[in-house]
Amino acid sequence: MKKLATIALGTSLCFSSMQLTTLADGIDDQILDEEIQEVDGEQEGMDGEEVNEEVEEELLEEVTSLSLEDVIERGLENNSMLLLLRYEQERLENQDGQTRKDLRDAKNDIDDAEDAWDNLNEMRRMLNRLYTEDREGFQSTHGDFGESRQELHQQREGIENQLEQLEDLIDQLELGLEQIESGQIQLNYQKEEAELMMKLMLTADYVELVSLADQIAFLENSLKLLQNDIERTNRQYQLGLVSRDELSKLYRDEESQDVELEQLKKDYQNKLARLTLDIGVMYNPEIKLEPIPVNEVEAIERDEDIDELIEQSYEMKKAEEHLRLAKIEREDVYEDEDASQYQRNQADIDVDIEIGNVEETQVELTQAINELYFNLDEAVQSVKDAERELNYTIEDHEKLKLQHQLGLISTFDVNQASFQIEQAQFELEMSKVSYFMVAEQVKAMEEGLIQVNS
Repeated sequence: MKKLATIALGTSLCFSSMQLTTLADGIDDQILDEEIQEVDGEQEGMDGEEVNEEVEEELLEEVTSLSLEDVIERGLENNSMLLLLRYEQERLENQDGQTRKDLRDAKNDIDDAEDAWDNLNEMRRMLNRLYTEDREGFQSTHGDFGESRQELHQQREGIENQLEQLEDLIDQLELGLEQIESGQIQLNYQKEEAELMMKLMLTADYVELVSLADQIAFLENSLKLLQNDIERTNRQYQLGLVSRDELSKLYRDEESQDVELEQLKKDYQNKLARLTLDIGVMYNPEIKLEPIPVNEVEAIERDEDIDELIEQSYEMKKAEEHLRLAKIEREDVYEDEDASQYQRNQADIDVDIEIGNVEETQVELTQAINELYFNLDEAVQSVKDAERELNYTIEDHEKLKLQHQLGLISTFDVNQASFQIEQAQFELEMSKVSYFMVAEQVKAMEEGLIQVNS
């Protein structure tokens, strides 16, 4: 009997190990690191067969079954990263409001200073008129004319300095508003990208669980067939028809499959525990998982305009936003009369760096798109190969059945061949699952999520 080889889902399920920290470059790194360490610490503290007991059970909902749709919905609601991004959005909105208030106050202060400037000019004209009309009367009433003019001059200088400082402050506040607006745009991109990423990760986790359950069921059937083979061979050994070595080999195969089966069950429970913690439901080893919505493999229409996919991607949008802000900041430096040549050179360099980042991002996105389409072609071909193998296996089985009817082979041999059909069907389902995951990545790509190798 052909020994079962564990079916690996390969790169199609690699999302379960992805890190989300790169999606939050624009938020406070320290807060983000603490949040991620807290989540990772909770996961690492779980035993393979039980949920972390520190989680308060009364906060977790009890469920008896889960579907992919349930997992995605609950996962998005309970994800700490998305919650952190929403908090950061609120923080930036508050900063925007405070900065706009400060800008209004500064403009009001300028209006007040300009009114004071006009009043001083009016007072100076009045003093000049009074002094011209009656110098002696002016001195007796207002004191020394020169001192009065000097006092007005000092007040004028004070107002001039105040106006200059307020104008500088307004420039800073207006630049600050541009930076906050850019931060809000970046954060919105990150949030939308993070949601798409989480959907893929949750999908990959659920698909992996369902696939593990299918592998367990298949291996259990394989083990039953092997045990039947052992009983048959043992009877033959008792009759002296086979050697002890042949029987011993079957016992070793049984032991090996037992170990493999137990490990798969442990892996399943460990991953189930992690998933239930992530989506906020109470761990239950008997939770029923609904089948993956994998139907017939359908051809996915490719977007021939790769440039459009690149422009619509969040990676490119973020890179172009960084460039836009760098140009705004450079313009602000050039408009500052007090800026040194070194500062202007640095502003030019910052823009050049962002231009280079945009160009590099375009190259990386092009490679990622081509690689994803290549993976899609491979996944489709794997399904076709598995379907062909299944058809061959069925044809071979029909021939064996005919031989059995003619008395040329035993019932045991026919049953062994029947299991080969089951194995071919299993491998076909696994290839469809792999295709399903790649297809989900293609859909996410069309929505703007393109993963590049950092």
